[in-house]
Amino acid sequence: MSNRFEVRSDGSGHTAEKWLVAESLDGRRLYLVHGHRPRFVARIFEEDDPADVLDSLSYRLPTGESLAGFVWLDAVDWQTHPVEPELLDLLKRAGEAVAAYDERLDAAVNLDAEDDL
Repeated sequence: MSNRFEVRSDGSGHTAEKWLVAESLDGRRLYLVHGHRPRFVARIFEEDDPADVLDSLSYRLPTGESLAGFVWLDAVDWQTHPVEPELLDLLKRAGEAVAAYDERLDAAVNLDAEDDL
């Protein structure tokens, strides 16, 4: 199964966004990549990761993990750009994307289990 996927609009006017979840060989999530402007790469930290790795911008995901260590791939003038509403909306969609990824993984595991019967 691919770890690259699109999340369709939820009716909020956003078009489909491309997301990539990068995992280690043991299945631990490491990074989340947002493929639309403003593009970014962020580290995914688990609850038991040391708190000092979280920088000034961190976001708690609905999965219990956190996003931090953001690297912005597009130049965004945060001085003139309306940061709060749009950034919070983007981070919320990031959380929804990780949750949607989990649902896809669960569905794939369930299909594999049914094939084994």
